[in-house]
Amino acid sequence: MSDIRDILGLPTAAKSEGGEAKPRDKVKKEAPLKKPDGVSREVWLLQSGSREELAPPLIPTHNVGLKQKRKTSSVKVSWQWKPFSNSARKDGLQLKHWVKILGDEPPSADYAFAKYNKKAELVAYNDEEYASLVHQLDPAWSRAETDHLLELCSMFDLRFVQIADRFQYPNRSVEDLKQRYYSL
Repeated sequence: MSDIRDILGLPTAAKSEGGEAKPRDKVKKEAPLKKPDGVSREVWLLQSGSREELAPPLIPTHNVGLKQKRKTSSVKVSWQWKPFSNSARKDGLQLKHWVKILGDEPPSADYAFAKYNKKAELVAYNDEEYASLVHQLDPAWSRAETDHLLELCSMFDLRFVQIADRFQYPNRSVEDLKQRYYSL
């Protein structure tokens, strides 16, 4: 028990000659001062002498809350309405948007997000491969169904819910289409 008392900083219980602990004297707590009516809490805390640890310092000890002066650059910044093309599109559509121009540096004419347009590598086969390999995988699928599935996969980038919606042959679920494509 004395280890816990040492950690918490409590006084140790003194033992009497018989080995029993003596009852400790109760420490009287000071009655808290009551805030008078009409005085705000902040003013009362500043004026009461017994609660000095709760009062804020009168002089700031560090520069918290003060903003640093904004750094400005000598480079001229302007905005211009410029045309751009998206290299991911095949139709050559020319659109316009606002472009931030720093100094005399011209912006790129290509669309900045074209690099994120990724296409999936699709499976392809010829007549020999279909006859020798693909037809043996699942004889329930015809060549026309498999070709139609591959067309839709290239059109909709392997979004099988959309492919299943537009698949023209009946009785094929989304899971059936996925299983057929990934078995190729």
